[in-house]
Amino acid sequence: MRKAYALTILLMFLFGAAVSHAQDGKQGSLTAQDYAEIQMLYARYNHSIDTGDIEGYVALFTPDGSFNNNSGHEGLRTFMKNRNGGTRRHWNTNLLITPTPEGAKAPCT
Repeated sequence: MRKAYALTILLMFLFGAAVSHAQDGKQGSLTAQDYAEIQMLYARYNHSIDTGDIEGYVALFTPDGSFNNNSGHEGLRTFMKNRNGGTRRHWNTNLLITPTPEGAKAPCT
């Protein structure tokens, strides 16, 4: 009985160590919810820029955010006011989302 008890404790310890190690390796991993939220963010960028929603577009960025050479909320507002959007529509079908230690990166070409 003592051997079974000791074996159970040993197995629990090894399992705990394995789970802890696996979680350490997941640093920078993304959940399905993360992927969905990032995809929706890209959709919001596209929708707001295509419809000319200046404040909606600016709200998608942090105060120090930037797009191309346009920095900060005022720079982004100026960009939106001066852009010639016409009937252009943006579509992201090749979004590549990868985890990073800081969060994620998602280039789209």
